[in-house]
Parts: sequence; C-alpha cells; structure tokens
Amino acid sequence: MRWLLVVALLAAATAYALETDHFIVYSDESNLATNLANYLEEAYSFYVGKGLKPTPPCQGSKYPVYVDASNSYAGDTEIGDRCIWRIVFKPGYTRRLVFHEVAHVFFESYKHYAQDFWVDEAVPEAMASVATGVYYFPPMYFRERLYRVNPFALGADRLYDWYKYSAPVAWYLERAGNWADVLTAFSTQQTAASLYVRFLLELNRGITLGQTRYEPEREAVEVAPGAVRKYPICPATRLFTQRVCAAGRRGLRISAEGAGHVALGV
Repeated sequence: MRWLLVVALLAAATAYALETDHFIVYSDESNLATNLANYLEEAYSFYVGKGLKPTPPCQGSKYPVYVDASNSYAGDTEIGDRCIWRIVFKPGYTRRLVFHEVAHVFFESYKHYAQDFWVDEAVPEAMASVATGVYYFPPMYFRERLYRVNPFALGADRLYDWYKYSAPVAWYLERAGNWADVLTAFSTQQTAASLYVRFLLELNRGITLGQTRYEPEREAVEVAPGAVRKYPICPATRLFTQRVCAAGRRGLRISAEGAGHVALGV
C-alpha cells in the first residue's frame, strides 16, 4: 500500500494530509491521521471482501476524511447525489465508528428510496458490529424491548433508536454468505418489512447474536377452565408475546386476524 504524507493548508491552519489507496485523511496531528487511515483502509477492504461495491467520491478518485474536534457528531458521512462528499470524525473516534462511517459509503450504492427511515443507520451500524465484533447498539434493542415498537413509525426525532435496530440487520448479516443480497433487501421498505417480520418470528423462539442468546420478555396469561376468549391488540410490525397457562384444558386455539399480512408464531 502506497501512502504519501504531504502538508496542506486547511481553514487557515497547517494540517497533515495522509493519502492512502482510497482516502485522503486531513488532521492536525500525524498520529491521528495514521491511525485513522489504517482503520479506513481496513474497513474498506473488509466490505469489498464481502462482495460489496462502494459509492464513488463526489470529486476526485479518493474520499476526503477530516478529523475535526468542532464537528457536531462523533462521526459523520456527507452524502451527495449517489456520491460521497466527505467523512468527518472527532478525535475520539473508535474502530467501530470508522467501520460504521465507511459502511455508509457502501450502503449508499444499494439504497432505492428517497425518504429517510430507520435502515439508514441500522444497516451501517449492523455492518460495523459484525465486521468488528463490537456489538454496542444491538443489545439495547433487546434491553429496551424495541421489538415492541414499530421501527417504520420512527421519525428523525428518534434517530438514536435507529442505531439500535441494527440488531435484526446484524442477525441477517451474520448468517449471510453474500452481504450484497442483505443490503439490497433492506434497501426498500417492502422487503425490509418482510425481513423484519421474519426476524420477529425467529426472536419469538430465541436467537443468537454476537454469541449472546436473546429471547423476548413474555407476558404471563392464565386461562381459567371453561370457554375463555382473549382479544389482545397487537399493532403492526412489532412483536407481541404471551406465555399462556391453560391447566386442565384439552385444547387451546390461537388465531390472528387483521388487514394486510398477519404472521403468527407459536
């Protein structure tokens, strides 16, 4: 790998510009630039190895990356019209965060929608989680019981929760031979909804993610002898779980009705 260290003027201040095969890293400190450059190229190579194609830079042949302590976010990828303008990190970046931002570079090639929704952050975070083995946000999905919340109803005001929904995406990536298929499937709302419902049904039986076993919390319901009818309300695209105790009964009938697609797992 050929790296070229040059000095450039940025924002009226002298900064190092470290050029790698795919990135140009600008930083006031050479050690920060070198460390970040290593992570960037590592992430890029990993995703290419998974058969993914990157979104090109908006200008030139390499992605400009800046280390800026005044940036509003710990990491930020500025996306243009099917291209990447730049990536910005605060000095306290982590390897997982770098993998997350580089994941945006690749996921943008597979998106087929104009409006923002939860997969915008869930997919890159899932990619970073599986790639680095650091599952920071996925456990929050289970701990906060977000399987009871419809992710398609979450607006930008719930942006932080979008990252937590990386759990279902990471579950698919861990089992996928071709990551491009997973990213393509999550690139439309219809297929994303279908995959999410399938994940919820699997979660009902218990799943393993990042070598940790997860099961949903279940509401205990006791059914007394005789004819008993229960009509729980389960809103769309979320998991409704109950543990039914029907001592002394010879049969138990469970049915589900509703508009659209209804999936029932027992």
